[in-house]
Amino acid sequence: MGSPTYHQWMTGAELKRFQPTTELEAVKAELAAHHLIVVSADPDNCSVKFTGRVSDFEGAFHTQLNRYQLGNKITRVALTKPQLTGATGGLAGAVTGINNTGLRPFH
Repeated sequence: MGSPTYHQWMTGAELKRFQPTTELEAVKAELAAHHLIVVSADPDNCSVKFTGRVSDFEGAFHTQLNRYQLGNKITRVALTKPQLTGATGGLAGAVTGINNTGLRPFH
């Protein structure tokens, strides 16, 4: 509260200089190296959607995807936490959208 810039919000143009452009390009290159196809990136360069074969995903993220049957529904679940390694290892904070189990109510 003692700062002269307190409550002076950044504009979109000012905020753009902090977007992870080179990091996003490195992640895209890593995914492409594993034959995964980037479908889109969010406008702030903080996440990407990609598609590809299960075997390519497993190789890129160093995990195994297993299929399980829950009732009459088949789902895919990562055996271990998916993570990139090498130069891009610390850039992917989370990998989502792998399984399609959805959330179940507790009651």
